[in-house]
Amino acid sequence: MRYPGFIRTVAAALMSLAACALSAAPTRIDVTARPDGAKVLIDGVSKGVVPVSVFDVGAGRHFLRIEAAGRRPVEDIISVTEGDFLRKDYELEQEKGLLLIRTDPAGAEVRQGGASLGVTPLLVTSLTTDATYSFDLEYLGYQTKRISVALSGRTPVARTEKLVLDSGIVECTTEPAGATVLVNGISRGVTPCTVEKVPKGYATFVFQLRGYEEVKRELRITPGDRQSLSISLPGRPAKLAAISYPEGARLTMDDNYVGKTPLTLSPVKPGVHTLKAELPGYAPVFKTVVMENGGDVTEEFKFESILGWIEVTTTPPGAKIMLDGKAVGTTSAHRGKKADLSGVTSDVLYLRDIDAGEHQIVAHLRGYADAKRKLTIEAKKGVQFSPRLKRIFIPDTEIETVNGIYRGVLMESDNPETYRLEVKEGITQDFRKTDVRNIKTLE
Repeated sequence: MRYPGFIRTVAAALMSLAACALSAAPTRIDVTARPDGAKVLIDGVSKGVVPVSVFDVGAGRHFLRIEAAGRRPVEDIISVTEGDFLRKDYELEQEKGLLLIRTDPAGAEVRQGGASLGVTPLLVTSLTTDATYSFDLEYLGYQTKRISVALSGRTPVARTEKLVLDSGIVECTTEPAGATVLVNGISRGVTPCTVEKVPKGYATFVFQLRGYEEVKRELRITPGDRQSLSISLPGRPAKLAAISYPEGARLTMDDNYVGKTPLTLSPVKPGVHTLKAELPGYAPVFKTVVMENGGDVTEEFKFESILGWIEVTTTPPGAKIMLDGKAVGTTSAHRGKKADLSGVTSDVLYLRDIDAGEHQIVAHLRGYADAKRKLTIEAKKGVQFSPRLKRIFIPDTEIETVNGIYRGVLMESDNPETYRLEVKEGITQDFRKTDVRNIKTLE
């Protein structure tokens, strides 16, 4: 039989294979990863799920990939030699999703769990995949909307949500314009303006403008409502204070007398006003003042003196001085005897605080002709008036004696024994007082 030879051939082949198997060292790769159950691929061929031991990898370089749902895959290049025993451990990071949230209108705040993520349009890249999330979309004047979004892998998700109006619109005008509008304490514009997104319910509108009284209105707002407010702002009273240097000036406003300085006027009608302050001896002061609603204005009037003075002396002294028909003083007499005063000049009589302009001055002394002159006074300047009076014979005294009655000008009466009387111009006569029966003054 031929079988024994065949058997010997097969046996020899098996022995050769066994010898080869005993000469080649085995290769082993242990792979672990988190999470458990991640899939292991070597050179694109699945080798099971972790933890796994791989034995059928030949010597050389190989491409290793670990992947799991909801995790970022890990890729690695490994070098293997015969007889190697390799251990590989990997951590798979959680996969992040891509979510784009848009709203109509844009600008809504996106909140998750009470925390703000931003405003729409908003790209969210911080959330892990394979999960469902809830978001609140909030926008002033619109109803808050809650949405749920499921993220899976890296597949982008886009959501566009239309918000439902939860507010009203109020058109605001004021007279005058330019008032600030506050809604529930928050500034929302300057009149004329349209205030949008006024929350439903009761809203308090306040209108404020400098110089005018604050006006408050309350409106009931329903979603989608459109209302209008037209407000006439009452002006606040204005106040004007007037002071002058010196005080006591007569003040007129728009040609109407209002009092003497210092004074305060309130209320003053808004607008342009003409003020005039007058004080004797000073030039009048004019001012134009613009008064606004609620204004508080102080005006000062500084006067420029228009007064002058006159220095008066007369020869002889004792003359009565008249200025513009009014007695203003008498020149001082000399202490000597009256008979000796005809050539004596008086001390200076100062006439002060004379208004600038033309004045009539007169020096009057009995027995002398009046001295008259027109003087022009300039502000802060003085002029002199020094007349030498011309004597005239005007009897002023009557003396009765045993010898008769005599009339003339009494020249001396201080002498204890005699009276001296000028009986004619330049002719005097002495009368013993014991002989005088009667003496009287003539009118």
